[in-house]
Amino acid sequence: LLAAAGDIANVPVLFGTNKNEGTQFCNLHYTANETELDDYITYEFSSSNKSDVVQLLEQAYPVSDFHAHSFATAPWWAAAEMVGDAEMTCAARRTARFLNSLRGPDAAAAFVYYFTHELAAVPIIELASKEPFGVFHGSELALVFGAQELLLTEEEKDLSRKVREYWTNFAYSGDPNVPRGSNSSDLPNWPAHVLDTNLTMEINMDLAPISNLKSTRCDVWDSIGPIHPP
Repeated sequence: LLAAAGDIANVPVLFGTNKNEGTQFCNLHYTANETELDDYITYEFSSSNKSDVVQLLEQAYPVSDFHAHSFATAPWWAAAEMVGDAEMTCAARRTARFLNSLRGPDAAAAFVYYFTHELAAVPIIELASKEPFGVFHGSELALVFGAQELLLTEEEKDLSRKVREYWTNFAYSGDPNVPRGSNSSDLPNWPAHVLDTNLTMEINMDLAPISNLKSTRCDVWDSIGPIHPP
C-alpha cells in the first residue's frame, strides 16, 4: 500500500533472485506426474481474478520445457519454476517497476540481479539428501559472504570476490559500479534497472546484463493477480 501511494524512500536499492527459487518451497512430491501437476496448480494458485489459471500456467510452463533430473520429475521441476517465478522472480520485476515508476522522474536507481550459477557443492548435497536443489534460494549468499567451505573451486572463489566487491561498492556509494575512494575495479558494468527492458545483471561465471528476463511468464503472473493461500 505504501508503494502504491508512492510513500517510499527515494534511495538506491539492490536486490534479486535465483534461477531455482522454488526448489525449497514446492510441496509437490518429487515423483509427480502431469495429472498431479494439474491438481497442484489448481490447489496452489487459485485466484479471484482468473478462472483459467490451470490453462494459463500449462501454456506458460509446458512440461516439455523441463526434464527429470536431481531426483525429481519434469512435472515437479515445472511446479518448482512456477513457485519461484510467482513468489520471487516475477515479484522482483514488479518491485523494480514500482520503484522506477512510483518515485517520480528522479527515482533513485534500482539494481536487480538474477543468480544462475549452481555451486559445485550442490550435486554433492543433492546426492547426500536425495533431494533437488539447483540454484536454490539463498545460495548466492555463499558468494556474498565468502563462505569458503561452500566455494569448492578457484573460479567460484574469484566470482565471490567480484560479488563482494559489487555489494561493498553499493554499501559505500549506492552504486555497485562505484568503488570507495581511488580504488579501481575490473568488474563489468552493472546497469540500473530500466522500465522498458527490465535490465537485470546475470550473476554467473560470465557477468553480464540481460533484458526482459522471463517477460512472457511474468506477464502471465501479473495477469493472474493476487494468489490466495490454500
